[in-house]
Amino acid sequence: MRRRPAQSRGRLTFERVLATAEQVLDESGFEALTTNRIAAEAKINISSIYKYFPNKHAILAALFERHNQQRMDAAREMVEKLPSTADWRRVIDQAVDQVAELRLRTQGGVALRLAMRSSPDLSALDQRANQESAKWFGALLRPLTGLSAPRAERVARAIIEAEVALLDWAGSPEVADPAEVVRELKTLVKAYLATYVRRPDIASG
Repeated sequence: MRRRPAQSRGRLTFERVLATAEQVLDESGFEALTTNRIAAEAKINISSIYKYFPNKHAILAALFERHNQQRMDAAREMVEKLPSTADWRRVIDQAVDQVAELRLRTQGGVALRLAMRSSPDLSALDQRANQESAKWFGALLRPLTGLSAPRAERVARAIIEAEVALLDWAGSPEVADPAEVVRELKTLVKAYLATYVRRPDIASG
């Protein structure tokens, strides 16, 4: 992004650009997304877009950061219970359900995920987000597992990468019932994490 808007009028334009981009992604896919189309459908001058975004990839990056923060916020309250709960499987189920629902139902969310693989810069942004999430999630896994910080972060990253890949698949046209993939994701995460849970009373559920 070139800059963020400071004035209320600029913020309205900024939000209209992102909302219109979501609509175009939802209706036509990321290949149809252009700054000209956004300007036409949002009924704003294209120069207003370029005040904040140098190109469509910057718009996609801003949307991704917003969607990613929404998913983190949706899971945070649940996942932060992991260090103290005896029913960690239930926590995992609820967190996955929340993230999956938000991810699959957000307007343009499926097309945005495809777009994140369309350029090296967007792909790198996606991976940096996973890395940051793994640091936070790994810290929560340490009391539950007794793993060292680096190992807990690797375990967290493996879970996050699996979640991202399977929810990408769940949103693809070949999947008739995304809920089936979400169920498999929960099974996978719980089975993997159970190998690291250190307290017998917790591990046995």
